Formats: sequence, C-alpha cells, structure tokens
Amino acid sequence: ILTAIVCHFLFSPYGFNPTDEGFVLSSSMRLLHGQIPHVDFSSLRPMGYGYLHIPELLISKDYTFLISRFVFWLEMSLIAYFWALILQTRSAKYDLQSTIFLYLVTFIFNTHYFPMAVLHTIDGLLLALIGFYILLRYEKLAGLGGLFIGYAVLCKQGFVVLIPLIIFLFPRKKIAFITSFIPGIIYVGYISACGGWNDMLTQLTAHSEI
Repeated sequence: ILTAIVCHFLFSPYGFNPTDEGFVLSSSMRLLHGQIPHVDFSSLRPMGYGYLHIPELLISKDYTFLISRFVFWLEMSLIAYFWALILQTRSAKYDLQSTIFLYLVTFIFNTHYFPMAVLHTIDGLLLALIGFYILLRYEKLAGLGGLFIGYAVLCKQGFVVLIPLIIFLFPRKKIAFITSFIPGIIYVGYISACGGWNDMLTQLTAHSEI
C-alpha cells in the first residue's frame, strides 16, 4: 500500500497515456448507467473488468482519472506482492527480507514502462494470482480460489487457459476446478436472459488467438 501511495504522488498527476486510458472507465460508465454488455454495446471481451472499476466513478466525477491511476498502482503492487508470496511458498521458512526484495524487483520490472491506466489484463492477472495463492496456502478455501480464477476469465477470455491448470497443478482440489466455472455461468446466463446470447457469441469469438 505504501509503494502504491508513493508512486501515485510521484507519477500519477503527470502525463497523458495515448493508449487505453479511459477505455475501461468508459465501459464501467455504461454499466453504471444500466446498459447490458453485448446487448446495448459491443465488447470483444467479457465485461467483468467493467464492474470492478465502477467504484472509481462513484468516488469523484472530477478526479476519476487520478483515482483510477491510484488503483493501477495498487493493483501493480498487489501483483508483485502475490508473486513474491507464491515464490516464498517453496521455502521451508518464511523470509521477510527475501519477500521484500522479490516484491520490489517484480514491481519495478512490471511498471517501469507500463502506462498508468487500469486495464482488463491487469485485473485478470491480479485475480488469477490471488486464486492460485489461495490454492497454494489455504486448503479449506480452495473453492474461493477457483472463483477468483474463474472471474479472471471474465476480465479477458484468454485467461480461460488457467482453468485446466487447476486440475494439472492441484489434482486434489477438484472443488476449485468446479467453482471456476461459476462466474462464467452467471455472466452467460445473465446476458442470455437479456436476449444477448447471439451478440455475445459473435463478439467474444472475434478474437480467436490465445
């Protein structure tokens, strides 16, 4: 959290990203106003990421971009943190100094040229890492880990390749494999109930590469 705050005050007020800044927020704005994904507007990806970033719009209308940039730094910090924790799970003894070193190296390499903007890929990666960390460390919460990985797919459909990995890496935690389908079932069911099945299928299959 401290890393995110420091980077936010050092870098966030400056510059314009001629990339995808505002793209995610515009999707969140559509959802906030009650529009239905794939029915009222087209999307090449599932709209899971759009729902995640609605809070930035609710906090302030005047500083939405600035707030979203802090969310970017926070997400990048968490991604680096969970990577460090996952690497430490192989150690017999937890080493705080090593974790901090791994965290800082990962954070710097992840962010040193990446544009400051919330993005569906970042959302999906963070959710997937949280899910796999839960599967590694918490036996009784395997189902929750599967839910996180399943929701990552709703941020970017390419993350669907992670679902078979659950069975490959954690063959004894089949409940995680089962729960990973729940977010997708709910999303597809909701869009279909609103009459958007054909539109959704057309839009989400426009990208065929993984």
